[in-house]
Amino acid sequence: MSLALVVDDVKLNRDVIGSLLRLRNWQVLYAENGEEALRIFAKKPEIDVIFTDLTMPGMNGWELLKRLKEAGFKGVVIAVSGDESIKGKCIKAGFDGF
Repeated sequence: MSLALVVDDVKLNRDVIGSLLRLRNWQVLYAENGEEALRIFAKKPEIDVIFTDLTMPGMNGWELLKRLKEAGFKGVVIAVSGDESIKGKCIKAGFDGF
């Protein structure tokens, strides 16, 4: 079973993404911000994919991506945003998807 981490400060967004993943038999972990996501990754380095919001209080998704790469995360990081106009910027920054 694959393991995903969903990072978003809005509970409803976490729940929707998590529900879709669980329908595909993924195991899902949740974090409210980048700091919490890094703590979870430190305990669960086997995470396969991280879906992260870009705008969160504290550490945002952009900084989380940078820190994950520095920490040696080898999985996939997907940017989650309702602003379609930043898709190219996200891919250029190193996100694996949008």
